[in-house]
Amino acid sequence: MIVAALLLSACSSVNAGSASKQDLERAFAEDPAIESMDLRVANDLPWVGGVSGDIIAKEGLDEADLRAFIERLAKFSASHKGGSVSVGVISDGVQFPVSEKQSAREAYLAFGLSLRDDPRVGSVEFDFGRSLLMTAESPAALFKLAAALPEMLGPLPTEVTDLELSSSDGAISLEGAPGPWLMYAERVWAGAARYGATGLQATPELVELRVQREQDVEDARFRGSSQLRVWWAARRCLGRGRGLPRMGVLTLPTGKTSTCLTLHSPALT
Repeated sequence: MIVAALLLSACSSVNAGSASKQDLERAFAEDPAIESMDLRVANDLPWVGGVSGDIIAKEGLDEADLRAFIERLAKFSASHKGGSVSVGVISDGVQFPVSEKQSAREAYLAFGLSLRDDPRVGSVEFDFGRSLLMTAESPAALFKLAAALPEMLGPLPTEVTDLELSSSDGAISLEGAPGPWLMYAERVWAGAARYGATGLQATPELVELRVQREQDVEDARFRGSSQLRVWWAARRCLGRGRGLPRMGVLTLPTGKTSTCLTLHSPALT
């Protein structure tokens, strides 16, 4: 065992992750496609580890140059001796995972390009391949993109089981597995203008709708159907000197779960 360890140490670094990062930086130091690198190192055990993270491509990189750059990275990762190399490319706000398999790279490239070229999209990122994080320019754009995502995600090699979608103005936040609840959240938001809605947060189990004025809460209560139940609550405001804000909550039963519309009003003075 001692001899084996000595032989291994003679041909590789004990900090495999740090060494892999240095190898990657040296290999692509002069690459014309790169703007910067955001890399993380893991030195898990002696001679065991790797480098991960994102490489930010220069703005406006065309499809041919982006494809060629991804292929250069894939070739480096496959041939690298020592620690693992797991990186993605971010081009104009959209992340393109660099997979070991050619078919997977093509699928991610097609998916990413369709979003990168869409002016409604702000940013796109994958989290371990299972989660998709995306921002859109407006609530309307976000809901349209969310409706198209299940079909767009189909060809990807790894099933996306969780979405984290938001509008760039912060009004809309959607978190959960793709499903019919996205359409329901869109319908709630579409009808929320009459309540003076300023924001919506939704998951498969819960929808929270925010408004600013107390009179908007009363309007929602008055115009709500007989299925809606209303009650009041009070909670201490975390802002400076704002006292106790009131909160009206409307709940619409939807079978096994309940959908709650949380309507906030100004602080009591």
